[in-house]
This record gives sequence, C-alpha cells and structure tokens, in this order.
Amino acid sequence: MKLVPLLGIGIIFCSLFFRVVYESKRNLEMGKTYEQDLAYVKAILSYDQAAHWYFPGNPYVKDALNRLYDLGCQLEEKQPDLAVWAFDSVRGSIYSTRSVFIPHRAMLEKVNAKIANLRALEDSRLNSQLSVQDARSYHLDLLKDDSTRGLGWSILVELSFFSWIASTVGLIWKGFSPSGEMKFQSSLPWVFGIILSFTLWIVGLTRA
Repeated sequence: MKLVPLLGIGIIFCSLFFRVVYESKRNLEMGKTYEQDLAYVKAILSYDQAAHWYFPGNPYVKDALNRLYDLGCQLEEKQPDLAVWAFDSVRGSIYSTRSVFIPHRAMLEKVNAKIANLRALEDSRLNSQLSVQDARSYHLDLLKDDSTRGLGWSILVELSFFSWIASTVGLIWKGFSPSGEMKFQSSLPWVFGIILSFTLWIVGLTRA
C-alpha cells in the first residue's frame, strides 16, 4: 500500500519542522544567556542564527528579531558599532528568508531608520562639513533600495523547495509497488531529485 511510504514522508516533514524549531529555540536561549553575561557579540550571533531558522509557524524567529532590535536600542549610545551590527542582523535575517513575500516586513522601516541614523552620526563625526540630516537621508535611500538583495538565492530556495516536494510525491507514486515495496530503478531518479533539491534548498537558505 502506498499509504506506508506516504506516512513515512509525513514523518520526515514533521521531523524537519521540529528540528528547525528546536535549533531556533536553542540559539535563542543561548543568545539570552550571552546577553545576561554581557557577551554582546556572542548574543548577536546567536540571535542571528535563531532568526535564520525560518519556517512558517516557527514562533522563535520573531522573538529573535525582537531581541536583536532591543539589544541594538540598548547599545546604540555607548556601543554604536555593535548596535549597527544588531540592526543589520535583523535586516539581513528578514531578507534572507524572503520569497514571494517578506516575513516580518513591518520591522524593516524602524530598523532602516535606526541604521541610517547611526551611520549618519558616524559620517558627520568623520566629516564636520556633512550634516547629519543629509547623511541620514542618503543612507535611508540606500537601505530602501533592496530590489536585488539576495533575490537569486531566494528564488533558488523557492524552486528547490517545491522541487523537493514534487520529487517526494513522485517517489511515492512511481517508486513503490501497490504492495508498498520499493521499485529500485523507478525510484532512483526521484531519490536523486530529493537529494539534489534538498541540498540546493539548504545552500540557498545559507546564502540568501
């Protein structure tokens, strides 16, 4: 019966989802610990990793983004370089998980404003003839110009994910006999498609 392999594929997908959620939560908790210990560099790195474990329905991604934003606000007066890094991590995490839509897009406007302001203050400090307002406007315009940021890798993520699903369905319907036994030659192209698609999906997630 084809129900058996279908059930197996369902278990694999569920396992993947829970693995993503687990890793996201683990990195989030590590970030909290580092932040309490005032190890801000490690905290930013951990929150950034937690935010990159995006999957629809994963609640810890938004928590990690909020932690990064709050940490940036906390550091912007005394450690502006780290603050910019924290805000940039929010921005980068959001864009790295975009596809046909941008998750958590509402955070981009306030993050862009923070980054532009901090960079403008630094530019004005280095060049006394440059006004903070002009520098802020310049950086804000650059930050809003995001039309090509990671677009190719984002497309790869989308295509490889759907290819992975299609290959899995093909394996279920073409690679097994009615009794549930795998047909080696018939299933081989679909297995190869699953492996290739999954590999490209992971690569795309890490590069987007």
